[in-house]
Amino acid sequence: GLLENRLKSMSSKNINNAAAIVIDNKTHEILAWVSVGSKCKKTDNQASGCKIDMVTVPRQPGSALKPFLYGAAMEKGWTAATIIDDSPYSDSVGKGIHHFHNYSNTYYGKVTLRTALGNSLNIPALHAINYLTPEKYLSILQTIGFKSLTHSADFYDEGLALGNGEVSLFELAQAYSAFANRGIFEPLKITFYRDAPSEKKRIYSDEIASLIGNILSDPWARNLEFGRSSVLNFPTQTAVKTGTSTDYRDAWAMGYNHRYTVGIWMGNTDYTPTDGITGSLGPALALRAIFNELTRNSETAPLYLSPKLVAKDVCIKPEDTERTNPDCARHTEYFVPEGGEEKKSIVAPANDKINIFRPANGLEMAIDPRIPLEKQAFEMRLSGALETDEVEWIIDNKKHDRTTGTKFLWPTEKGKHYVEAIVWRGGKILLKTEKHLFNVK
Repeated sequence: GLLENRLKSMSSKNINNAAAIVIDNKTHEILAWVSVGSKCKKTDNQASGCKIDMVTVPRQPGSALKPFLYGAAMEKGWTAATIIDDSPYSDSVGKGIHHFHNYSNTYYGKVTLRTALGNSLNIPALHAINYLTPEKYLSILQTIGFKSLTHSADFYDEGLALGNGEVSLFELAQAYSAFANRGIFEPLKITFYRDAPSEKKRIYSDEIASLIGNILSDPWARNLEFGRSSVLNFPTQTAVKTGTSTDYRDAWAMGYNHRYTVGIWMGNTDYTPTDGITGSLGPALALRAIFNELTRNSETAPLYLSPKLVAKDVCIKPEDTERTNPDCARHTEYFVPEGGEEKKSIVAPANDKINIFRPANGLEMAIDPRIPLEKQAFEMRLSGALETDEVEWIIDNKKHDRTTGTKFLWPTEKGKHYVEAIVWRGGKILLKTEKHLFNVK
């Protein structure tokens, strides 16, 4: 079928397996469940991986998880016009430092949330999970059916924003169908008992869920990384998101329109890397072909957009405002109305645990020999605290002046150090964090 033909067209790219699932958004039934391999013959399925159902095998989703992160960030207070800094970013991972970058190795500076999600930028996603906290984000993902994410938030850490946990195609498509159903999660029907009761849960508000669909179906929102003539721009309004895992081992394309949700995975069952196959290069064309078949000779409709959303003109360039540039170029953005009725959402419960997020306890880091030591600094950061909190950082028993916010720039010094922090809220001491040890070589 369509999947096998797509695999055959990429035979020179070391990619042998694919899977797809199709869901009816109205009935929540599974219409198609397919797992194929280019080396698997109908008469002989003894080839490696032929008996593995890749719809159910957990794999790294890469950026395919990002819509759930931004949806939760908007539930907490961000908007589609929130400005996020897309600049070079590094952080402690285990006992080392990891430098993060976007897929294209390009940084765009200050961008809106719409641009960050549409272009699947990595750095803004890291800022989003720090705003939300990894604990809260993991709780949301588990609530929306990602049972494969069995480790603690400390295990995944902020890498969860970039899809470092493993999930199945089944779980991913089931979760995307919640966006298609106005933010309500309902387990997929995988039995013949159509009337069997199912537990429905509201994960995202009606407004936020429809806004995610609006962003993922906006060709202009993805223009920076995918171009104006992207294969993701479907004839009928369709929310589309791709994902690619480390070393091109997994390529994903997820999409939903007014009636169907479709998910596709491509890769190799033995985890060998493909030859540069990304979500937008491999499965996206198959996704497009499947939606063409689903909508052929049938009535189409746009994606639902909540009538409660308020449309406002905003400046395209984030640095522009009415005062700095009265003639700024404008575009229309949608906002959840202020002072409206309370959102009925079960997004993860608040996590009040405040601790030192950076440096990680036991961090080993090295100075950059190319830069004079007096010009090097390390950004320390708290998790769980508010940006309005005041923090008194204590490093090697030396108290630094109280600052507002969760970050502190420390002039780097060689040697073994320890850090702790006292958090103030409302003029009173809220808590003192645990002590973290770290070493600068």
